Amino acid sequence: MKGQDEPGTWRAADVRYRLAEGRGSRMDWLADGCQVSRLGVTLAAMANAQGGCLILGVEPEANRIAGLRNPGDTIEALFVAAQSLEPPLILPMPQPIPIDGRQVVAARIPADMPHLYALEGRYFVRDGPLNSPLAAARLRRLLLERGDPGAEADCPSGASLDDLDLTVVSAFMNTLGVAAGGDFVRGLQRRGCATIVDGRPAVTLAGLLLFGRDPQRWAPNAEIRLTYHAGRTPTGQLRRQLIRGRLMEQIRAAVKSLAAILPATVTMPPGWGWPVEAVRQVIANAIVHRDYALREAAVHVDVFSDRLEVHSPGGLPGPVTLDTLSTRSFRRNPAIAQVLDDMGGPGAEMPGLQALADWADRSGHRPPVIEEAASGLRVTLYARGESFDRGGVRKPGRVVPTASPAAGVRAAHARRAITAAPAGFPAELLAESGDLRMKEAPGASEGTG
Repeated sequence: MKGQDEPGTWRAADVRYRLAEGRGSRMDWLADGCQVSRLGVTLAAMANAQGGCLILGVEPEANRIAGLRNPGDTIEALFVAAQSLEPPLILPMPQPIPIDGRQVVAARIPADMPHLYALEGRYFVRDGPLNSPLAAARLRRLLLERGDPGAEADCPSGASLDDLDLTVVSAFMNTLGVAAGGDFVRGLQRRGCATIVDGRPAVTLAGLLLFGRDPQRWAPNAEIRLTYHAGRTPTGQLRRQLIRGRLMEQIRAAVKSLAAILPATVTMPPGWGWPVEAVRQVIANAIVHRDYALREAAVHVDVFSDRLEVHSPGGLPGPVTLDTLSTRSFRRNPAIAQVLDDMGGPGAEMPGLQALADWADRSGHRPPVIEEAASGLRVTLYARGESFDRGGVRKPGRVVPTASPAAGVRAAHARRAITAAPAGFPAELLAESGDLRMKEAPGASEGTG
């Protein structure tokens, strides 16, 4: 998920390379022991622009690696600075990097966050290598783009930290380096899963969906509705499966079900062709980027004989359009995105869809088709061998050309309906009633939808 330009994969040579390039709008460094307020200004300025990287342990004037006396204290200072912003910034885990017998810490500030971040009521933005006050005109524009706080930050009435599964929380905190018995409430706050209301800890909707004992008590339709169809149209419905539970477990359960059944449900030959990881990416994107304010809507996954369709409630987030989808990301739900990223799940960044389109170009597949509808966003993966038009991005009722054949989602046209189940379709799915049940789906429940 992390590219070579992002901390998390860096080595000493990467730090030296960035220092040689110099400070800029997306790259900066500060010396050991700098004030938390100065850290906060830089974090806010980058988050309000296009994100970036901050390296600590480098003298900014001389560009000399001086190292850190205590990298752990530096990481703590970064989190304190991030939490001092309004709203608090959800920061990926900073990375200690050994270099020339010293250590520096690199922190990544995600791009295209859904909020504007202020420090003590002041808004900043990057102006080359500097942090500058945000001009009024740009502030108004960004407030329009990023003004929606998102439902994931809501604190449902009646919910408390007791509604979290502390075993799951503890296992997650351990992956972040928080020792058993440590301050898990503070760790949850840093991930947007808890907050302070009237001086007391409160759990957010994100926390309940990620770590809750019964997530659907608080968001009944935060679920995946998986439907298998006999042919290429919705008229030949064979079986429905309802997948519930915590978000990561929903992703795993849906992928497990699809991985077992897809090769037999798509047109043969030459076969499905898409790797399981591609299916996982599309489903994870739907979970991460859906609009959880739409409490009556669920993620729908429809399997036809020639394609897989994934429908996510809420449409494209923020300022992203079909024209900019291949080049711009936007985290509608930064807490959910970051925690799933920490857990090793895909989908934190929307450009994952572009990676699928690039893979399709290389493998001879019809690229994923992304369509905006009134109720949400639909992503379609077609079986290998389906024809396609490489000339544009499909929108409702029309095709908009893209800049290049590999620039994102392509249009699709001809669909021919068939009514019979394809050859090789598993006999157990042809029953008239019941549901497809799976074993070993901890925390996820399935039933007739």
